[in-house]
Amino acid sequence: MSGGAHIVFRKSPAKNIFNAVSSELTVPTAALASYPNPNDASYNTVPEFFHVFFDGTYTIDVGVAYENNGYYRLFANVDSKWHSGPLAKATGTKTLKSWLSAEGNNRYIVTQFGSVVDKAPISPAMYNSLNRGCQIYREMVIASNTNATIPANAYYKNAKFSNTTFTKTNGTYLALDSKSEWVPNKLDPNISRTTFNTYCKGVNTPSGTTFVSDTSSASFNQKDPNFAV
Repeated sequence: MSGGAHIVFRKSPAKNIFNAVSSELTVPTAALASYPNPNDASYNTVPEFFHVFFDGTYTIDVGVAYENNGYYRLFANVDSKWHSGPLAKATGTKTLKSWLSAEGNNRYIVTQFGSVVDKAPISPAMYNSLNRGCQIYREMVIASNTNATIPANAYYKNAKFSNTTFTKTNGTYLALDSKSEWVPNKLDPNISRTTFNTYCKGVNTPSGTTFVSDTSSASFNQKDPNFAV
């Protein structure tokens, strides 16, 4: 996607020391994606939930995009080149994992959502750079492509990211906790603040606990006070 509303995202510590991530994603209790022109994806406006691998040179968004009727499409956006993976039916909470993989001469970013797995090809240079260590985010987004009309008939309600664990390049693990940077309602230039409602709640866990969770709802077409998380 080329733009949209980043409803909430969390950043790992600002060190390029990670190469894999696992989160629990509680999918929305209700959602709708806008596909006004099925033959041209540039018109789409879609709820997405994903991880971001970023090292200052390369960027990969990898996760799931809502496709309506309870189905989510696994995807990877590899330096702005879209890879479309398989569909997965989802309700409740499922594990969303992302990692880098070397298989013979081939290199991949791999996504697992529940039991469904997808592998998106990446270049050896990208693999080598990210696998040496990168920063990883988790994001909840309503994404809009270049020709999408805003406001659009797209929303999601009560999605939750939780229990995120990063894998360090040395094989050890780090939980995403309440000390992480939390950024709500970051809008891209194609979205104005008057075109959508959004409700975000970062649950900053108290001292002594490990993980931090985020719950959010967002809409480009509803003005309903009951829509809030």
